[in-house]
Amino acid sequence: MNLILHSYQTGWDKHCFEADGCLKIDAHAPSLIVLRAREAGDVCVVAKIKEGGRAEAIPCLNGSSVSYNETTHHKMNAGDELTLEARHEGSKDQCWNVWEIANAKLVLMNPLVLSFWEDAHLGDSLGMMIACENFARANEIVVHVRSTPLFEAIQQQFVIEHVKLVPAADCVTHIHPFGYEFETLGWVAGIAKALFLATGGKMPEDIAMPELRSRRQPVSEDVVLCQFDGRSGGVWPRQTILTFLDRYRGRKVAVLGGPDTSMYLGDSFEYRRGNLDFLINELLACKRFVGADSGIAHLACILGLQIDLLPSPSVGKELVQGIFGHYPKPPRMMEIKAATHQNRHDKRLLLVSTTNGWNLGDDLIRQGVMRLLNVGPLDPVIWLNRAQVNVADPDRKCNWTPLWKKLRNFGDMNSLVTHAKALVVAGTPEWIDTIQPYYRMAAQIGLPIYIIGVGGGQEGQVHHLKQSHQQNPIGVATVRDEAAKRAMEWAGVLATRFLDPAFHADSYEPTGENRVVFNPRLQCRQHREFYAKLYEQLRDFIDVITVHEQEEYTHACELFDKPVFFHSDYRPYIQLYRSCSTYIGGRMHGAIPSMASGAKVHLICHERKHRECEWLNERLSCPEALSLWEQETIEITELNPVRERFDQRMGIRADFEAHQKHLLLRAFT
Repeated sequence: MNLILHSYQTGWDKHCFEADGCLKIDAHAPSLIVLRAREAGDVCVVAKIKEGGRAEAIPCLNGSSVSYNETTHHKMNAGDELTLEARHEGSKDQCWNVWEIANAKLVLMNPLVLSFWEDAHLGDSLGMMIACENFARANEIVVHVRSTPLFEAIQQQFVIEHVKLVPAADCVTHIHPFGYEFETLGWVAGIAKALFLATGGKMPEDIAMPELRSRRQPVSEDVVLCQFDGRSGGVWPRQTILTFLDRYRGRKVAVLGGPDTSMYLGDSFEYRRGNLDFLINELLACKRFVGADSGIAHLACILGLQIDLLPSPSVGKELVQGIFGHYPKPPRMMEIKAATHQNRHDKRLLLVSTTNGWNLGDDLIRQGVMRLLNVGPLDPVIWLNRAQVNVADPDRKCNWTPLWKKLRNFGDMNSLVTHAKALVVAGTPEWIDTIQPYYRMAAQIGLPIYIIGVGGGQEGQVHHLKQSHQQNPIGVATVRDEAAKRAMEWAGVLATRFLDPAFHADSYEPTGENRVVFNPRLQCRQHREFYAKLYEQLRDFIDVITVHEQEEYTHACELFDKPVFFHSDYRPYIQLYRSCSTYIGGRMHGAIPSMASGAKVHLICHERKHRECEWLNERLSCPEALSLWEQETIEITELNPVRERFDQRMGIRADFEAHQKHLLLRAFT
């Protein structure tokens, strides 16, 4: 039977396709998808976990939860709705929910009613409108789009016939149009592919640029128009832009648009600002446009101008070349090195990519790395949060903004990088991706990069290091497990293995309380069920229950009948783990300070990195201090934990001294 995508909300991109006689929809949890039947019929629906997902959601069908791999049958009349929901329980792990619907296919609604975010800027809005026009033509439909002032201005200037702008509608499909192979498809076709993946239909075979509604004969002016604002990729330092503009010495240069440009470029230029009609007339009259990958650069490409494009400092040249390379007249790509302000040896500022105040594990890693680098209380440090957060940025008006752009008093990235002594990356390789702009800037100016104590990871998670390492060799890399070592070696980076930096976050001198600490992981249903059974078996043996994540606290209070410890400061955790003689739990960063304080550790192996912990015993020369319990094979009734203490201080001290000596030798001499 035929289904129409009525609406969807998703925390990530969605992909609809037909295979093996089924309609398949994968969507990153949390997601809510509503399908509407075109005619009466029967469907069979089953929820699955997409291969590669590391956590489960709660699948719900028409408001009721269902089990994974359980097929349900539904009779539907024309107009009936099928609601597919994947609820998220708070795990940070990647979680994809896949719906398979047998005997069904997705058909385009005509007219298709879409919405994008309301305050998209010029380049985004041009791409959205032109993509909708091409998609509508290819599928012989009309696309209704929720109106914005920029959409209206674009339709007034360009011949766009298959898109109708409408007020906010009660039945719309909201499109997040980014993330779809822009390097190979180009800007407009990339957005068209987002439409295709979200709604079905077919992709346009060719992307046509719209014509202007009125033919113009503007007065030609011998001027080079420029614009170096890059809202998503940052801006170059003023001196770098001035050096670049020296290439056009002897020509008249004026800055087009960009209300923020004078803030960093100064008052020595002529600034021309106006509405879209004004911008078009100015561009058509000029000899050449020079600038960064901005909305005005997209407009200049659509108009067919001669363009010299200097990618924004934090955006890769290859990506920008792909985005702009599919316009009828692609721009000429330019390069320049950023200017540095002082001798590197005189600099003291460290840019450190490990989260400050994220959770216990990250805080311990951060503290350990600072001790290894011998960073003192008067040494300047900037923390770069590795994550991204969903925010309503009043300046960018975009749902997804890297957190470093939101930090108070953070300053601009260029000034930080050009004044820094080094970029230090700690934590996990998969998080490294969010600081790619810093790798690019480091390559531009030769800023040293030091990767310290990273763990886990796959080749795909460090793929960007390969190019960064070739352009700007990474001075030193140390890892805490074999997976990270293999990933680094794949990227061409020589890595040496040491203990997790969390072992060095504190002196971990043991206290005399001799407690048994129970530290469960409670973010998914399977873990909660497992730890509830484990607790019943060990209840009389346990003195303290602790959790590391805020969302786990409520679950722990419901599951266990003893007080639960939770704190947003890592230091009380150190004090607590120093007091224990026995640790039972599933978190490495509860096991590490406990083991370092001399406790007997019983670690529940939930992840591959847990199974590598035999190396800890070898490094510390104390195999009896750690036992690994497999959740899948453990017989709870046979567990026999004991209260024991072991002195690990000598092994930890030896690792610290060897690690610190390695860093000083390879990086900071």
